[in-house]
Amino acid sequence: MRKGTDLTPAQAKRQARQKAYYQAHRDEIRQQQREYYQSVDKAVHAARVREYRRKNHDAFLAYRREYRAKNKERITEYNRRSWEKRKAKREESQKERRMTTVEQRDSRTYYERNRYALCRRRLGEECFRAMEKVKAVCPERIEQYMEQWPFDAYADRRIKSQLWWWHIYPQHHLYDDCYDAGMLAYLYSIHRCAMMEYQHVNQYIAKMVRIFVICALNAGRETENLCRESDLRLCHMDHDVFDA
Repeated sequence: MRKGTDLTPAQAKRQARQKAYYQAHRDEIRQQQREYYQSVDKAVHAARVREYRRKNHDAFLAYRREYRAKNKERITEYNRRSWEKRKAKREESQKERRMTTVEQRDSRTYYERNRYALCRRRLGEECFRAMEKVKAVCPERIEQYMEQWPFDAYADRRIKSQLWWWHIYPQHHLYDDCYDAGMLAYLYSIHRCAMMEYQHVNQYIAKMVRIFVICALNAGRETENLCRESDLRLCHMDHDVFDA
């Protein structure tokens, strides 16, 4: 491409007229171009482009080499700016990841420090408060869901299976608490699914049973952990067993 200084006065004048015409009718010209390319068959257009590139491959490579040789400084500057942008974007991404990692670490630290209180609050307060709100909105639908997905058929076996998988047998001192948490998970699942009109209730019950049983284990093992930290032994009189 020749620079403006290489043009003759007549060529420069004609080029100026062309630019002025394009600026004055830019929207109209662009609309005509869009309509044209939309009317052209895409497969035919793609074949035409491939054929043009095949026939003019060597000429295109020669033009590109010539252009790069004439614009080394410009290309170098463009590459430098692109590299700086990529570097800044990469550093920003790394900074965001570090901040996310710190937030996650703080969140885990907060949970570890307060998990007993959080689990007790979820089982004893938040769950019942949520169910009361749902019951005030759609009590009839809740009854329909409880009839369609009864506890004996969809929750009892799931709870016992989950407890057996985690080696929490009937003689375990937390068995009753965990089973009660599973029943609460069933009720919460029914209320939640009824409000949202979910149909995958069985899968939702399974998920919430696992979460609520974990909460029951955390809440019930607070005393055990305190004894472990103080190098004491805990005695459960109701089951006549000793746990370290």
